[in-house]
Amino acid sequence: VYTSGEEGWHYLSENPEGWEKGLIFEPNTSSSEMHSGLPMDFTEKVEQADFALVIGIDYAINDLEPYKPRLEAMAKRKLPLVCVNPDRWVRAGDQLFICAGLVAQTYEEEFGGTSHYFGKPFSQVYQTLALRHGIEDLSRVLAIGDLVETDVKGGSQAGFKSCLIEGGVLATQNAVAHGQSIPDAKLEAEFERVGARPDYVSPLFRP
Repeated sequence: VYTSGEEGWHYLSENPEGWEKGLIFEPNTSSSEMHSGLPMDFTEKVEQADFALVIGIDYAINDLEPYKPRLEAMAKRKLPLVCVNPDRWVRAGDQLFICAGLVAQTYEEEFGGTSHYFGKPFSQVYQTLALRHGIEDLSRVLAIGDLVETDVKGGSQAGFKSCLIEGGVLATQNAVAHGQSIPDAKLEAEFERVGARPDYVSPLFRP
């Protein structure tokens, strides 16, 4: 198992920027394991930080508005934001929750901030996987996930085959029951919007 968090951790452990102190963007969701062994300290105060680290936000809040003053303060200090999960949404039960990718996107688009992403759909994580496992024929790898903009787009750009699980996040976004197929017209619209198309589509991830 290789996660986007691990990819981000390796970048921070090498610390090419020479950062001395990181901002814990959301204390309730930033695990201590992410900070362990890194060559910098962490703080909850914007004015003390060289960069910010976002893993996610509190599911109990599930709203970006309370975080926007912090994003604005970060932007004023021109803090780069390290995002170790580029997914914008995550599904739990029948509800969608804001993920770290939406925080990073909002920081860029609303506040003019700079974000560094680690994980799908960005190429480095796929290159690391291929290198670690000695994979030469990338087309024999299947990227599986429930988002076109990360799972399908990232896998396809890396040279992998891709399988969209349409009964996950997309089902919730389109008011379709979990595990059910999405109407073809809506799927086509999503493929066109993102500019990526899966090799396979399945309602659920199962044998």
